[in-house]
Parts: sequence; structure tokens; C-alpha cells
Amino acid sequence: MKKAIVLVLALLLAHIACVPTPDDEAIVQKNQDEMLQQASATTETTTFIAQSEEYKFHYTEELLEISIDAQIVVQNSVLPIARVNANGFKQETVTALYNVLTNGETCYMDLNNVQTKDEIAQELASMISALDDGSYAQSDLNEDEWRVAIEELQQAYQNAPEQITNEKLPSDGTMKTVKDSWGSFSVLDAYSKHHHIYVNSSIDNHLQSVFRYERIHSPEYSMRNAIEIREMSEQSDQIELSYQEAIKTAKELMDVCGIPMNIRATYLIDDSHDSLSESGETSAVNYAYRIFLGRVLNNVNVTIDETETSSNNEVFQQPWVMESAQITIDANGIASFQWIEPLEVNEIMIEKSNLLSFSEIQAIAEKMLPIIYKPITPTDTLLKQSYSITCNDIRLELVRVREHNATKTLRGFLVPAWVFYGQIIDTRLRKEIGQDVVRFRAYGGVGGGSYYKGPTVILCINAVDGSIINPILGY
Repeated sequence: MKKAIVLVLALLLAHIACVPTPDDEAIVQKNQDEMLQQASATTETTTFIAQSEEYKFHYTEELLEISIDAQIVVQNSVLPIARVNANGFKQETVTALYNVLTNGETCYMDLNNVQTKDEIAQELASMISALDDGSYAQSDLNEDEWRVAIEELQQAYQNAPEQITNEKLPSDGTMKTVKDSWGSFSVLDAYSKHHHIYVNSSIDNHLQSVFRYERIHSPEYSMRNAIEIREMSEQSDQIELSYQEAIKTAKELMDVCGIPMNIRATYLIDDSHDSLSESGETSAVNYAYRIFLGRVLNNVNVTIDETETSSNNEVFQQPWVMESAQITIDANGIASFQWIEPLEVNEIMIEKSNLLSFSEIQAIAEKMLPIIYKPITPTDTLLKQSYSITCNDIRLELVRVREHNATKTLRGFLVPAWVFYGQIIDTRLRKEIGQDVVRFRAYGGVGGGSYYKGPTVILCINAVDGSIINPILGY
């Protein structure tokens, strides 16, 4: 269990990145009480825009090009504001997904996730020492919470094995509770000849929650040559599976998740890799559909940002990535499925929010885009940076923002926002390389490699007060 926790910590820390924040009053976090009062004002909402309406905007300066040629989509002109928090995965959800994905095949628990008495004893000694010298204060736990963690670890010691054997223990999909100085987790790591399911569900909002399934020995698909599929009639001769069949499989799995989800984007992908990948450069042999899923609340989509990862490492708050889910389906069935950071909706605070008109949003967008994506000043190692920003989709959706004072727990709101989706290409000329390095990037300069594409937020504007929402920071 200790190894699983360390792995999650490593993955989490690896995703943390710096995000530049422009010096502009629209970027400053607005008072949430004022925002809620403004949203509940009695004046009539001004959100409705015909779905056929288009918005075009072009901006060019040295090293920066911004192009918007987009349809404006209003799925529902009545948008709520809801209070939400991160609450991990419910056991009934994990069990349902486990049963469907394994298709009745027996899986076995990974005993590498079990601590021996010696390992727990060492951790106990370290925690007791930290209590004695006061270094526990460097954690997010106070003294009482630290003492409780020690007691819980002492209880875990009583039931821990002396050593780990090679005996295989069958799994029925039930998660095990793990408690240590980092917090409380529900963990499942089960595998068979054909399937591997890994779940880490944070009980006390201390780390990211993730559900991950992989079909053993499935091709290593990537988004390097991803082609978005927008019409049901589109079909590729390269895969013996129709788009309609893939969508049907995805919808069936969405139903198992137990929450309302919509299909947000679908791509045809392959297993080719460039020379920078671990596999080296390879040509495509196998093809699959990668389908991105997103939550729906009151018939309104909740924003997803697939290249967004986590918060600024200089922010005092703990990271809280946006909820997202994706499923990869090839001719042999589900190749992989991943669901990160499920939200829990606590209450609908406002049923119908009073929103700004799109003309007001448009003025903010045209002012802020050149500021947000202004190339950074050259340094000794970075000789030049340029941005090419394109937007092809603008949607009125719900975006999760953080609660002001929730520094140790992941609480916040779903608020109405105008979300500009598109593509960000960040080209950098580095001194030590001597050539341009082109990468697809997410909002504010954080994101995946040159082969990663997907639904990407280039700008997000609060539809109530016009403030800029950085989906990476959560406000």
C-alpha cells in the first residue's frame, strides 16, 4: 500500500507546473459572495444566442497570432450555480465498473500495495520522531490529527503480515482503506491475464483520485496523429469498428458510471510514436477511437480540459485537477478507460443565474487574449517563443472554481462560464537545441507533448461577473 501511495505522490508532483498570471484586474479572483449576489439578481438573463451565430476575431503581432472562427453554442440558457467538492469514488461505482470491464474474469490483488510490519514500524518511528521534534508542522495536519494518524497506523501494524508471499489473492473489486501520515485512501490494484484495474480514491481530499483500466497487451495508442471525428457518418477504412459501434460502447460504460455524462469529443488515433517517445519512432499498425467524456448538470455540460493537469506550484492551495474521463476503443473492445477526480454535487445554490451578454464577454476576450498569451521575455537559454492560438468552438458551460478559504480541502462551485476551446501551439527556440521545439500546450503554458491533442481550453470567462477563470488554478 505504501508503494501505491508513493506512486500517486510522484505522479501528482510530476504534473505540477508554473503558470504565468497576467497583471490585470480581470485576472484577480473576484469576491465569491459578490458573484453569487450578482448571479441571483432579479434582472432577466441575457444569455440566449442562436446556436448558428458565429464569432470571428483575428489578432497578430510579432510572435503571437490569435484566430477565432467559431460557432457559439448555447446548450441551455438557464444555468445554475452549484456547490461541489471532490469526494473520490464510491465503492458501488468501482464495483460496477470492475464487473463490466473484467467481464467476469478473476483478477488478483497486487500484494506490492501491502505493507509489512517492519515497513509500518519504520514509518511509525518516523512519525513519532516528527511529533517529538515538531517537524510534523510541515505537513497539512495539526498535532491532534498527527496523533490520530499515529494511532491508526499502530492499528494497521497489528494486522500487517510479517512478510509478503507470492500467494495470489482474488479480488472482487473491493477497495482497501489505507491510512498513514499523508491521509486516508481507498485503494484497488487488481490484475489478470487480460485486465489491469487501478483505483486510488482520496477519502479526505488529500490527493488526486483516479480510476484507471488497461487491457493487458493492448497497443500503445497515442494522440500523435489524432483526427477529430465530428459527424456520425464519418468512417475510416483503417479500423474494423464503426464510429457508431464505438459510441454505443462508450454510452454503455457511461451508464455504469452512475452519473450523467455527455460525449464531448471523439478522435481516431493510432499506435505510431515519434522519435522522442520511449518506444522510439514507429509507424501506425493499429487504430482506435478515443472518446472524451464530461459531466452534465441540469442539462448543461461541465467543462473539460484534457491537457490541463494541476495547479501552480507556488500557490498555497493543494492541487485540484478538473474532472475528466476518456475511453479508448479498438476492434477488440475497450483498450483503456480513465476517470479522474469525480465531483460530488452538494446543492444547487441558484437555479437560474443572471449572466452578462455575449457582447460584454466578447470585449473581455479581445482584451485579455493578447495579455494571457504574450510571449515571455527571452532568457539565456530561451532565445525566442511564439504562440499560435486558434479557437473553433465557444460554449456556455459550467466551470468548477475553488472556494476562497478551502486551502486544505477541495471545495468549490460550478459556475456559468463562456469557454473558448481550440488549439495552442507554443514554439520555442532554445539555445542548447538550436532549433524550434513545437508543442501543443494547455491554458497559460502548461500541457502535453507534441503528439498530445484533445479538448483544450484557451480562454474561460465567468459569465456572471466577467472575470477570467484559470482552469489550472481553479479560479
